[in-house]
Amino acid sequence: MMEQIHINPDKGTWARILKRPVLNSQALETIVAGILEEVKNEGDTAVNKYSLKYDGVDLTEFKVTAQEIDEAVNLVDETLKKAIGLAAGSIHLFHASQKEISHSIETHKGVRCWRKNIGIEKVGLYIPGGSAPLFSTLLMLGIPAIMAG
Repeated sequence: MMEQIHINPDKGTWARILKRPVLNSQALETIVAGILEEVKNEGDTAVNKYSLKYDGVDLTEFKVTAQEIDEAVNLVDETLKKAIGLAAGSIHLFHASQKEISHSIETHKGVRCWRKNIGIEKVGLYIPGGSAPLFSTLLMLGIPAIMAG
């Protein structure tokens, strides 16, 4: 889809201009279910297959190296780095306030009950790329996952 720029469009065109594309979600769900099943059964081989098919990247290693991270960090504008740091700090502060101290209560003589939050071993985060990828999505999903352990 080509990008279109509209400058002071006529009010009669607003509905057409603002109309979002419609997807056949059932067909998409069928495709995604097949991909997930293949990844479940074939692991990294399937991930590599779909990385090549959809991203044009032939991965031999999935883990990003420290050198690759350093190179990427150096490509980011300092103003953007500061904005990301500010957002990350706010998100961290907000989620830190949600941490709970476990309280134990005695519901009957000799019976103690409590709730305990435990982080899970692995987390997958979906960061949509689509027409409007938002870096904030990565921060708002990743930071709480890291904080949860």
